[in-house]
Amino acid sequence: MGNLVGYGQHNRLRWAAYSPSAGEIHYGPPNNAPKEENLADGFGAPFSPFYVADEIDIQHCISISDWWRKLLAKDLSESVVPIAKGPIKRLHRLISETGPNVYPSGFFDCTVEVLKLFISDQGTHSLFVTDYTPSPGSGSSSKSWPASLNEYVMQFELWDEAARVAEVIMKPGEYYKINNARMKINNSGYMEGKVKEGKITQLEEDDAESDTHLKALLRRKQEWNSKNNTDVDLFQLIQDAEMGKFFDCIVEVHCPFLFLTSFLTSMKLLHIELKPYQMPRLYLTDYSGNSSVAATCGDEFWARGLEGRIIKIMLDEEQKHIAESATIGTVLSVRKLRLKNNAVENGICGILGGGEKLIVPMNLNRIDNVRLQDLIRYV
Repeated sequence: MGNLVGYGQHNRLRWAAYSPSAGEIHYGPPNNAPKEENLADGFGAPFSPFYVADEIDIQHCISISDWWRKLLAKDLSESVVPIAKGPIKRLHRLISETGPNVYPSGFFDCTVEVLKLFISDQGTHSLFVTDYTPSPGSGSSSKSWPASLNEYVMQFELWDEAARVAEVIMKPGEYYKINNARMKINNSGYMEGKVKEGKITQLEEDDAESDTHLKALLRRKQEWNSKNNTDVDLFQLIQDAEMGKFFDCIVEVHCPFLFLTSFLTSMKLLHIELKPYQMPRLYLTDYSGNSSVAATCGDEFWARGLEGRIIKIMLDEEQKHIAESATIGTVLSVRKLRLKNNAVENGICGILGGGEKLIVPMNLNRIDNVRLQDLIRYV
């Protein structure tokens, strides 16, 4: 007859021992074993095989110890020791505060900004988010966001109802509250969130007045932008733009004509013109004039009085999703725009493509941004 052997999941089980005589938790004789290591060859999530017992665990160990003493004394009056259960309350946490072993059992609520959603035909979607707090052990990187943001990004796997809800309401650049997520370590050794229930709520920046978690996220985002030289206070006016050179600006969507069939039924407040097989086009202004780069808009009613003050942007690749949320009067920040003469368009326009977040709706209540407040005076 062979020896009894226990089997468990790799990099999942943790242990601790209780000493009845000492009345404390211990981890065996002193040794040089590391208390914690990062998985995935040192690049993944931190993992420790040592379980950190809480007060409920210790009280249960004491109960078992007392039961065993009675058993040895031939007192079998208590044959089963019930596990003491305290109230389980899921907490709202920052990404930096989460973990597979964080009470209760890795479950948490969070408020995040969506960076990218990958939809799978298999029904399990991959969602990348940030709340602008560090996410050690996530291993997330993509061209969809700046490399300097990698250490603040967390990946979530969406299942069942959560996946169905995400398909409908989740878009890059928007904010959401996710309830009942669970942090785990995936098979590659990286931290990863799991969400099955459709308890996902979209938030607007105006909600920050009553939502302290969103307010704190927006503050951290502003601080991150400042440190990474992406603050919109540094943006230029259209009148400062030069042909063929990159510039950043804050503009108003004066009249968007969005040529993308799939948004015909879902966006009620948009002016839509269907032109199959063509990129969406946005016409924007910041009310400053520059005839050398301005778009030719003819006698369109929405362009009257703004001759030489409107630019045209064509959206390609991952930028096309902006067409979903662009509405007349929306104020946007636009980054890395270059205006060039386009023979196909028979005029001057810019093209934005790739996966980086280049167009972002502005919060009109940001009184600290002088350039934005100047633009609002014209709106």
